[in-house]
Amino acid sequence: MTNYRADLHLHTNYSDGVLSPSRLIDLVRKQNISVISITDHDNVSGIDEALEYGELHGIKVIPGVEISADIDEQEIHILGYFFDHRNPALTEF
Repeated sequence: MTNYRADLHLHTNYSDGVLSPSRLIDLVRKQNISVISITDHDNVSGIDEALEYGELHGIKVIPGVEISADIDEQEIHILGYFFDHRNPALTEF
């Protein structure tokens, strides 16, 4: 049985993180994390870089996003995973 370490809620400098997708992957590699999801706020701009760099370095990258929404004047965040991050309807939204 293979053991995996994962972090499925990471932000890059495309939202409120400080690292580029590539530098973030360098950091998680040092932490022995092998599966991540980039879940930047309201955009998917860093996913392609993460997918390409992750593949080169043995890190599985799951496309993700953290969508902001308002319900009854209260802000909530909804996490989404495993979707087509190149879908025009999504990227326009």
